[in-house]
Order: sequence, then C-alpha cells, then structure tokens
Amino acid sequence: DEGALAESLSSPHGLTAMHNTFSEREVLRAFAEAAREGSSVESIRERARRYLARPEVRALPTEIEPRHTTEELLSHERALVGSAARRRDEGPAWVSPATVEAVLRDRANPLTEGQQRALRALARSPHGIEAVEALAGSGKTTLSGALRQAFEAEGANVVGAAPTGRASRELRERAGLRYAQTLDRLLIDLEQEGGFGATRTLLLIDEASMAHTRKLSHVIAHAARDSVKV
Repeated sequence: DEGALAESLSSPHGLTAMHNTFSEREVLRAFAEAAREGSSVESIRERARRYLARPEVRALPTEIEPRHTTEELLSHERALVGSAARRRDEGPAWVSPATVEAVLRDRANPLTEGQQRALRALARSPHGIEAVEALAGSGKTTLSGALRQAFEAEGANVVGAAPTGRASRELRERAGLRYAQTLDRLLIDLEQEGGFGATRTLLLIDEASMAHTRKLSHVIAHAARDSVKV
C-alpha cells in the first residue's frame, strides 16, 4: 500500500525518527525494502518521486546533496523558535548581582573573562530561554557549574539534560548537578510526574544543537507551561 507506507514514512516514527532530515536515497531504500516480492528500479524510483512530491514533504536547500524533512517536524522547529520569542522579557532576573559576584569570588577554579561575562548575562537575564554558542573545550560545562551555584544560592532547583549519556554524566560529575539525564529520560520523567512541578527551576541543556528537534520541542513545551528558565 503505497499511500500507507508514505504516511508511515512522514510520521514521527518514520524517516525523521532519528534524524531531522533525509535524502532521496533513504526514500528509495524504504520503498525497495517494502517491495517484498520485488519491483523494477524504475518503479521504485517513481514511487520515491511521488513521495517526495507529497505536500507534507519539504525540500531543504543544501550545498552537497538535496535533503528533505516533513511538515510535522518543521512544526516542532517553529514551536521552539516561537517559545523563545514569546518568553523574551518574561520577568525579572532570578539571581541578584551580589550572588553572582559571590559565586565568582568563592570559586576554587576562577572563570575566564568570557565565562564571567556569560555568567553575569545569563544569571541576570529576564528571558525565559537563553542560548550559549561556543566551541568545544571552551568551558561551557564549567560555566554550567557556576550557573548551578548561582541559581541554587537563590533557592532554585537546577535540572540538567543532554542528548547523550556521556554529556549528561559530565553535567553531574563536572558541573555538580544532582539531576542530569538524557532528554529521553527527562521526557519520561516529565510525563510520569506531570511536568517540572511548582518549584522554581533552571533547566540546563548541554549540546542542545545535537538534540533531535522533536524531543527538544517537547521538553521546551513542558518548561514553558511550568515557567522553567532554560
């Protein structure tokens, strides 16, 4: 059933289950595997072309090879961007300047000038969602540890999440977070517990650019409902 297979490929459990985009080769492979009694190459190619022309499939401009995604996944991307826009200037800063300076003064391992600027900006930010972009090895995990200290000093609960077990373990071991899990584990806990709860919470997401859009969208939606700073 070509139509049923196409709907399955466009679903959250289809071609975008593990990756945000897919190529024509992956579509060809899916239709070839579905032809259990065999089919001609041209027939498989024609089915793939019909699939890529479906209204829910979106072509993406790339420099190497054409990539595609689905309207369903793009809706999650729009939700992420929209949430960040709506939560700008959401409220007063959670951490006082005195607390920030105390954390900087009392740290056993001093922060670099760049880390200090980032800590002051993030701790005093009025926005519900903030993003930090920096190269690998530039000290983002160390900065996360300083943020944890500052927010915990003001009575906030600090939760960590990351796409991989390695990154979430680093948040526990190097940044000192008591709770830091993979995004998958965090989503399970949020569904079971009905959200983050009433306690003021800071959610630190490490390696967010590596996270799957759909999973990140669900976590950010929970955070918005519970006024969790991200």
